[in-house]
Amino acid sequence: MKISLSKYIIALQQLGRLSFTQKEACDELGLSVDYIKVSANRLIVHKKLFMPKRGFYVIIPVTDQVHGFIDPFYYIDNLMRFLNSNYYVGLLSAAQRYGAAHQQPQALQIISEKQIYPIIKPGAHIRFYKKLHFPEAKYIQSLKTDIGYVNISTPELTAYDLIRYPHASGQIHNIATVLIELEELIKVSHFKKFLQDANDHSSIQRLGYLFEFLRIERLSKVCKDWIISHESRPVPLVPNNAYDPSHLVYPWKIYVNEEVETDL
Repeated sequence: MKISLSKYIIALQQLGRLSFTQKEACDELGLSVDYIKVSANRLIVHKKLFMPKRGFYVIIPVTDQVHGFIDPFYYIDNLMRFLNSNYYVGLLSAAQRYGAAHQQPQALQIISEKQIYPIIKPGAHIRFYKKLHFPEAKYIQSLKTDIGYVNISTPELTAYDLIRYPHASGQIHNIATVLIELEELIKVSHFKKFLQDANDHSSIQRLGYLFEFLRIERLSKVCKDWIISHESRPVPLVPNNAYDPSHLVYPWKIYVNEEVETDL
C-alpha cells in the first residue's frame, strides 16, 4: 500500500533523518516525479519541507515550522552527498564551531571540490568556495551532530584557509582577530605536517607574518622554518592592494601594505 509524502516524512523523522532526495521518495514510495513535486510544494507552503537545491528536500521539525527552515549545518553533509562533491565546513564557519569567530559569519562557508552556485534563501545562506587542490582527509575531521556527522577543517587548515580566502574571511583585520582566538587549538606538530603538504607559498608567507605580528612565536617559527627552506617571491600582505616596494619585511618577503589592527 502506497503512503503519502506527509506520512513518509514522519517515518523518516522517526528514523532520525531530516532530508531526502526526490529520487529517494519516488523509489521508496513507488510514486511519480510529478506527484512528489506537487505534494512537496504543498508541504513547502505549510513550512513542513524546505528545498535548498532542486531535487533535495529538508524536513522541518514541528519546533522549527514557525520559521520554515533549520540550520543548514545539520543537513549540509547529505546535501553535499546529493551534489556529489567532497567538502568541509571551513573559514569563519569552522572558526565559529571552535569558538574562535569574532563575528558570526553571514553564511555557512563550505570548501568544495566542485564549483557550486551559492544558496541564498531565507534560512539557508550557503557559500561554496572551490578548492582545486583538495586537502587530504587527515586535515579534515568529522564533527558529530544530533543527527549525524559533518566534515570540518582542522584548526591548522582553518587558519591556512582564512588567509587563503581573505575576501571570505572579513579581510586582514578580522583574520588577525580570529587567529588570536584560534591559536591555542593549533598544535605545532600538526601544523608542521600540514605545511609540508601545503602548496601555496604566499599564504604561508602571509600567515607567518601575522603570527609574528601577533606575537604567536611557536607558530611563526614553524612558518619561518618553512620559508627558509623554500624559495619564495615577495608578495603583498593584502592581495590586489597597492604597496610600497620599500616596505618589504624579511624573512617573510611581505610587502606590508596595510596596518593590521585587531578587535581584541
